[in-house]
Amino acid sequence: MRPASWASCIIGGFGTGLFAVAVFILLTALYTITTGRGSWARLSSWKLIAAAIGVSVLLFMLCAAVSPQHRDTGIYTPAPAPAHTAPAPKPKK
Repeated sequence: MRPASWASCIIGGFGTGLFAVAVFILLTALYTITTGRGSWARLSSWKLIAAAIGVSVLLFMLCAAVSPQHRDTGIYTPAPAPAHTAPAPKPKK
C-alpha cells in the first residue's frame, strides 16, 4: 500500500483508506487501458485489467458500507412557521 493510503486510514478512518486504495487501483487500470502499455502493476492482459477494475469497484462498495453515516444535526433545518398569522391589512379605497 502507498503511504498516502495509510495516512488516509489514520486521518479519515478505514473507509477513507479503502477509497484511496480503490481510486489508486482504478487509475492504474485506466492508465494501462489508455496508453496500451504495461504499468508498474504488470497488468498485461485484459483479464488482469478487468480484475483490477472489479476489485476497485468492490472496494468502493465496501468503502461505502464501512464509512460512518452522516446524521442530520438539525443545524440547517428552518424554523417552524407560526401557527397563527396576523390578518393582512385591507387596502384603502
